[in-house]
Amino acid sequence: MRSRVPKVLHPLAGRPLIEPMQVLKRRVVDDFERRYLVDVLAAHDGNVTQAARCAQKDRRELGKLLK
Repeated sequence: MRSRVPKVLHPLAGRPLIEPMQVLKRRVVDDFERRYLVDVLAAHDGNVTQAARCAQKDRRELGKLLK
């Protein structure tokens, strides 16, 4: 029985390519972090210090994640 692994089209080859789990997981985590940080910043009217405090992150670390 074939598993239902998500397939991503390789931009150069134009054929399905199954990416390693670590690559897909990193992409999902990066996307989650960015969305979370954008939401936290919006909730604190762009105040990085308050957003970092809310997210329980160091202000400098939050800045690095936003880049």
